[in-house]
Amino acid sequence: MRILMIAPQAFFKPSGTPFSVYNRTTILSELGHQVDIVCYPFGEDTRIRNCTIIRSPRFPSVRSIRPGPSLKKLLLDIPFFFTVRRVAKKKRYDLVISHEEGAVMGRWMRRRQGIPHIYDMHSFFPIMFEEWGVSRWKLFHHLGNVFQRFLLRGSDMVIVNCLNLKEAVTPMLHAMKSDAPVIVIENTAAMRGQNQVKTQDRARLKRQLGLEDKAVILYTGSFVPLQNLDLLLESIPHVQKKLRKEFPKTRWVLVGGESDEISRLKKKAETLGVLDALILRERVPPQDMPAYLSLATIVASPRVRGINVPFKLFSLMESGKPILASRSRLYRSFLDDHNAMLADATPEDFAKATVRLLKDRTLRQRLAKAAFEKAKRDYSAESYKRKMRDACRMAAKIGKRMRR
Repeated sequence: MRILMIAPQAFFKPSGTPFSVYNRTTILSELGHQVDIVCYPFGEDTRIRNCTIIRSPRFPSVRSIRPGPSLKKLLLDIPFFFTVRRVAKKKRYDLVISHEEGAVMGRWMRRRQGIPHIYDMHSFFPIMFEEWGVSRWKLFHHLGNVFQRFLLRGSDMVIVNCLNLKEAVTPMLHAMKSDAPVIVIENTAAMRGQNQVKTQDRARLKRQLGLEDKAVILYTGSFVPLQNLDLLLESIPHVQKKLRKEFPKTRWVLVGGESDEISRLKKKAETLGVLDALILRERVPPQDMPAYLSLATIVASPRVRGINVPFKLFSLMESGKPILASRSRLYRSFLDDHNAMLADATPEDFAKATVRLLKDRTLRQRLAKAAFEKAKRDYSAESYKRKMRDACRMAAKIGKRMRR
């Protein structure tokens, strides 16, 4: 099939939705499909077989974009829409797949070319607005619901990345009397399985960070407030108090922030008196991440809010390192007390869980092994490819019905 992928994102950039776009496109290419991706003007150029990347023009004064809703994103969506419109006039497609608010253009493409539209839904807008502090006013919460219904109404199929999202969207579809199927395809596959690290690379990074003979609690990902990194920092004094003699050289290494976010966390660490125990790094290329994971004693995910599972979770499960996470509905389909150390979202409880893991090597090994085995069993690359193949076959059948 000839597929148009509508992705209002900086592509490629190592964060959730761009990773998903990369994964989806890579598998579609392996399945023999031709894919055109329309994306924002920002991001790294990346080569994917049978794929063409089409970038929208820049909007004056907008030089970068961060995760989450913003005025910048709205401004970038203006030239983005006209780029999709131009592409649609020049070329005929068999299927359109849209991500996030790109479903507005996906709905338009469905009507213009009479082709099936798959809405690849990364967030449930009413909840996303709450997560990012947009819906503090009732009007915005109402608009989030209206906008979500609008996107769903123009979709022939909905792909979600976890059971939480499926449970959120299904009642809305039923209320709309829509028969669009909702398929769960977790954001796994193409950029996973890269945990092989050369010994010299690991040793070099360890020296650079000054982590010889030190226990490491590692966080990787964005530093946006949604990730709840304040909880991780606030737990440090409690850990240090309990483990001053046994683990005096423990370090917390956080990787993936922007410069202003790093400055904010440094100030907080100074206030807490834990700056010496903290190492903060800006975003690194995906190929460098396995080296950081290899240094970890524990990998941490303190996020509490939201319903869509973080993309990085699958890499953490495959890393062979024990996972320390907040006890949250967010992780319920993936993590439990048998494969992760779950803690209440308080500094005291997070510290207690950290201490327990640091003290018990056998527990660390058991949890890491259980998480690894679940990732291999339930979220393998083969399973991901099969689900994508089934979704394409279903879309092809819908397309045939539309042409009758």
